[in-house]
Amino acid sequence: MVTPGSAFIAAAAILNSGRITELHGTMSGGNDAGVICAGLSCLDLQLVGCTSQGSLEAIERYDEAVHCAGGSASMTGTTLALLLRGTEENVHILTKVGPDFAGNTLLEFYKRAGASTRLVLTDDSARTSMAVLPIFKNGKRGCFVNLACNDGFTPDELLGQLDLLDVQESRT
Repeated sequence: MVTPGSAFIAAAAILNSGRITELHGTMSGGNDAGVICAGLSCLDLQLVGCTSQGSLEAIERYDEAVHCAGGSASMTGTTLALLLRGTEENVHILTKVGPDFAGNTLLEFYKRAGASTRLVLTDDSARTSMAVLPIFKNGKRGCFVNLACNDGFTPDELLGQLDLLDVQESRT
């Protein structure tokens, strides 16, 4: 499984399979040359300006709720897409989401940033990972996360998405 502690294993699996060279040849042959940001994703819900009496697990009030793309693939992919906007480079996000509010919201964030979503794997049997991040007025922070479909995101699934790209490219 692809986990924060073993995300490099997925990258190593790609490198060891020889897929980087094959993929570069496929992608650089058309208008799809670019960068692939592969890894974990989650929808972050930041609760800004939280107050709490006692335990940090008991939030009384917050000033604002903000959704944003979280996780390594989401944050890197959307940032690169925004930075490379207006250039020839394409940014592809390769991650796993579920068919739910969080997954649809992440896909919308990717599209608005200008990143390609064609490598995003949607698992109909899983929920998208979500993190609730209270940001307290006193500067302290918390993190409550459900890893959801990230728990079952395997290197084989990641590599399978690259194979999909090859199939899509051969049809064009």
